Amino acid sequence: MKSKLVLFLIILFNLMAKFWKLGLIPPFLNKNALPQRFVSASVSLFLPLLIYLLVRKIYRHKKLALLVAFIFSILPQVIIDGRIVSILAHPPFWKENLPSAIPLEKFLTNFLNLVSIDMLFFRNITFYWGGIKEVGFMYISLLPFFLIGFYDFVVKRQYKPLVILLIIFVLVSLIGAFPENRAVLIAMPILSLIVGRGILLFWQYKNINFRFVLVLL
Repeated sequence: MKSKLVLFLIILFNLMAKFWKLGLIPPFLNKNALPQRFVSASVSLFLPLLIYLLVRKIYRHKKLALLVAFIFSILPQVIIDGRIVSILAHPPFWKENLPSAIPLEKFLTNFLNLVSIDMLFFRNITFYWGGIKEVGFMYISLLPFFLIGFYDFVVKRQYKPLVILLIIFVLVSLIGAFPENRAVLIAMPILSLIVGRGILLFWQYKNINFRFVLVLL
């Protein structure tokens, strides 16, 4: 019952985050794009539910699944992608979001940018139209939990999520239009999984001081 209520609240949050002033924020480059933006927001509304079901099925852990769905919902990249015309709702966007043969130097520059702490937590240069770049893919408050979750996957030799994340970053680095592309959204569920794992491990400590720090973050 509690998990259903939490999941409902997550969907409710997504409803507000994706549809509030959808016709005004962010500003339109093409005023005729509102119907496509509405479709994009509608599709992204149910992505947290899909992620919840997948994580719960794979890891058989209800709390982890709820955490991952919630974290995914609040990531800046996810919110802004749900409010604009994206590749989810406008197939022609795929043309500029597909990997291609690019110079090795550009690939390395793109890849090193993607995996940098700066891009992950401080400055996301993939945002369109000179938008909000003062935050990374994730909020800085999630950094400790990302490190804990990443470490836990490594020490337990559960490399699959990390390998998938690496493959995604490699493919995104091969996109000629980088950093102006939307394909990086595909990495957000994996990043959310790593952070969720870290939060879950952190919360398992019985020390009240640890839990107090978590609430503050």
